[in-house]
Amino acid sequence: MGRDDRLIGVLDTRIKGLLGASFSMQASDPSNEKSVEIAEGLGDHWWSMFPEDELAELLQWRILMGFALAELVWERTAAEWMPRLKVWHPQWVYHNECEDRWYVQTRQGQELIEPGNGKWLLLGRGSRPYMHGSVRSLGLPFLIRQFALRDWARYAERHGMPLVMAKIP
Repeated sequence: MGRDDRLIGVLDTRIKGLLGASFSMQASDPSNEKSVEIAEGLGDHWWSMFPEDELAELLQWRILMGFALAELVWERTAAEWMPRLKVWHPQWVYHNECEDRWYVQTRQGQELIEPGNGKWLLLGRGSRPYMHGSVRSLGLPFLIRQFALRDWARYAERHGMPLVMAKIP
């Protein structure tokens, strides 16, 4: 579906519209000095922690699949720990409905995605976010458009020839 110019054009417009909006980090409690300091520090580092390309890919999978998975890769220095977002392709993600748990296939094997452990970020809505992915509703119109293009190309190939000859006995 990524080869469909209309689909990707609309998706890019939606994502770039969101990422192009003005952004500011605000303290949860403006009267608390520590809260203001943290917000300012995070605001300064936001785009290095969450690069625009990674956020765009995260949003793309969230829209298409209904969910998106990213890993928080922590860079540690003597003074601070800073996360950096690394988006994972959905082909490596598995939802076990019986356990209602999410797993990711890594080089080390299958790993449980635990909420709040500071390693994984699973973006989605509800208990079965894959049911809300645009892929579910775009699949049939995409196939119809692809078949129409194929049929049109075959028609043009066949009937675009200047001379059609017939042999008779």
